[in-house]
Amino acid sequence: MPKRQRLDLLATQVELLTEYWQQGMRDLSDPRVAEAAVSAHLTENQVKVWIKDTWTKNSTSASTLGKLTNISCKRRVSGYNLYSSSLKKDGIGFRQWATKWKQLSDEKKKFWEKEGEKATLAERLAPMSEKRIKHLKNRQLKIIYR
Repeated sequence: MPKRQRLDLLATQVELLTEYWQQGMRDLSDPRVAEAAVSAHLTENQVKVWIKDTWTKNSTSASTLGKLTNISCKRRVSGYNLYSSSLKKDGIGFRQWATKWKQLSDEKKKFWEKEGEKATLAERLAPMSEKRIKHLKNRQLKIIYR
C-alpha cells in the first residue's frame, strides 16, 4: 500500500482552517468540515487530517499544560497501606494482610490511619519533579478530552 503524500497547506488555507478551529470546529463529523473544505479548496479528508493533527498538537503542547492548575497529583496514603507495608517488611505474605488488618483493635487502626494522614501531608508538601508534573497533567488531559 503506497504512503499518503504529505499535504503542504498554503498560509491562507491554514488561516482559514484556524478560524474554523477557533469557532469550535473540533469534531470530524461537524457540518462545518465540508464548508471549510470548499472554502479552502481542499477535500474533506484533508480537512479532517488537519483537525486531527491540530487536536494532537494542542492537547500535548506546553501552553495547554500551563492552563491546567490546581490539579491534585498526589494520592492519599491510607493507614491500611502503611500497615501492609510494615507486614511486608516483617516477611508476612500479602494473602494474610487483610486478615491481620481485621484482627487489629480499633485503637491500632486509628493509629495507622493517623500515620497515613501524616504521610499524605508530608508527601503533598514534598516538591514533585517537573517530569512527574508533566506526566500527571498529560494524564489529566487524556481523561478530559476522551
